[in-house]
Amino acid sequence: MIIDVNDRKQWDNNTNSISEKDIFYKNNFARTQKQSRQYVYKIKNNIVIFPYSLRNDVILSFRYGGIIYRRFDRKFFDRAISGLFKYCSKNNIKRIIIRKHPFLKTVKLGNIIKKEPFVFIDLSHDIDRLHRDIITAHMKRINKALMKGLNFSESCDVEYLNIFYKFYSTMMKKNNVPCQKISYFASLFLYLKKNLKFICVKYRRELIAISIILISGRNIFMMYGGMNNTGYEKYAKYFMIYQLMLKYKKRGYSRLVLGTGVDGKNDSVYLFKKGFTDTESYIYTYGADI
Repeated sequence: MIIDVNDRKQWDNNTNSISEKDIFYKNNFARTQKQSRQYVYKIKNNIVIFPYSLRNDVILSFRYGGIIYRRFDRKFFDRAISGLFKYCSKNNIKRIIIRKHPFLKTVKLGNIIKKEPFVFIDLSHDIDRLHRDIITAHMKRINKALMKGLNFSESCDVEYLNIFYKFYSTMMKKNNVPCQKISYFASLFLYLKKNLKFICVKYRRELIAISIILISGRNIFMMYGGMNNTGYEKYAKYFMIYQLMLKYKKRGYSRLVLGTGVDGKNDSVYLFKKGFTDTESYIYTYGADI
């Protein structure tokens, strides 16, 4: 069965019938994605669901996705996958690509086509362990930022959207990376406002860095961000992540997700993120031809 994104009630009823899920499976998140649908296979007291975007003749999972289920049953999973493949064949869909959720149990489909180094900070560790895991060079920059008197704050106010977008788009263009349109971020705050926050760093009342975080259960996902030149000079991003780590640990959260790099283990984005933890993790993308 395929559920259209406009059928909010049925979509979320299906999702809520499974105990292990998060915001990436909810209808509100699906509404921020293009051509969203939900595949559902249900027999008696078992169900699998798979939210996805349809791009031409390819099914793509969301940012973190995969097929989740209520109860483990290999034969049931085989029938569910068979049903998905039949739907694809009837609708001239040639390929399924799934970027597997790093923290949820999912049904395996296809073969690994990409393995990305992935960084998250395990907030269940004690404060001393969290500090020990930060590399020396990062800790020196954090201490310099603390001495400069930077200010950390959080806000749900969409008045920050325009300044965020200015910082974000300028940084992306500087690095020759395509950026999302501002309408995409407006959509995020329209549908996910209860789960999103702007994280701001100021120096002498001047905003120098801003990021968007997504809160899902006990996990905090750093989504998008940007800085001005002063932010780079004052080590604002080091300070921001350090403050997030401390504050959300104190609030009882489990993980602060920093995400992946741009090009494997050797790019500067990944190395920056990896400097906050000694844990080595990966996120896998699976592909299946129909």
